[in-house]
Amino acid sequence: MPNGALYSQGKYVILLIGLGKMFDMITGVNGVIVSNSRYYYYSLFFILYLTLVSVGLNLLLIPKIGIVGAAIASLVAIGSYNLLLVLFLKLKMNIQPFTFSTLKALFISMIPFALNYFLPVYKIPIIDAFYRTFLIAAVFLVLLIVLKVSDDFNDLWKNILNGKFFKDLMSTMKL
Repeated sequence: MPNGALYSQGKYVILLIGLGKMFDMITGVNGVIVSNSRYYYYSLFFILYLTLVSVGLNLLLIPKIGIVGAAIASLVAIGSYNLLLVLFLKLKMNIQPFTFSTLKALFISMIPFALNYFLPVYKIPIIDAFYRTFLIAAVFLVLLIVLKVSDDFNDLWKNILNGKFFKDLMSTMKL
């Protein structure tokens, strides 16, 4: 890549921002739950916390580390904000987004990453992309079904196999 050294820090920025967003996705819709509950007024404090941590860490880390500092600030701000929301919901409403199936899904998601590392690389990029995608998706799908991570997913899979899913889909489209 031309100017590869210039863009080399970008991979860490993408990694850190991606980890923050992944944690945001994993913790679910905690902010929406708080906003639509009788504790809605706490949302102001959580948003204020997110803003102060984000701005504070950006002011502290960007001059020292640069763009990677901004990514670290975002990761810490988003991660701690969501962690506080999870704790708040557990304490106030006795709900939380994690189950044993969450751990199984986390473990299962690591296997395709490891598989991708050990798969041979083809010289033709399009063939490489197709075969990797197919193998990794197939392994992931089989593991999800066999280890029964989600009853909803297994029900969906059964409906796809017996054709009910597509019949229902077509009937809702009213073609």
